[in-house]
Amino acid sequence: MIVTIEKTKAVKEALIEAKELAEEHQHYQLDIPHVWSALVQLNHFAYDFYESLQVDMNELVQLINEEVNKISVLSGTDLVYGEKQSPRLARLIKEAEKEADNLRDSFVTIEHFILALCEQ
Repeated sequence: MIVTIEKTKAVKEALIEAKELAEEHQHYQLDIPHVWSALVQLNHFAYDFYESLQVDMNELVQLINEEVNKISVLSGTDLVYGEKQSPRLARLIKEAEKEADNLRDSFVTIEHFILALCEQ
């Protein structure tokens, strides 16, 4: 059984930024594209990582933005946007925690999220 592992400050900040993006787009659920959009900001680890692999970052950011824009918009007076996680984001977070556990790390890091995304 995997116990929830504490997340690093960078992961927590990325999740907050992702939630803000979901709110901005009026998305009911927080999903992987929101998180990835937050992670691939300039001067963030994931951005530098993908750039070091010679990934065209403009193309990657555009692809992520297209995925964000595909998410259904909900509107209403009593809706709270970005509060719930999509099932696939919940799986990604569990996979990241599993990666951290397998590596015997004390915290879930951005690196664990990248590894977990590769698994999906």
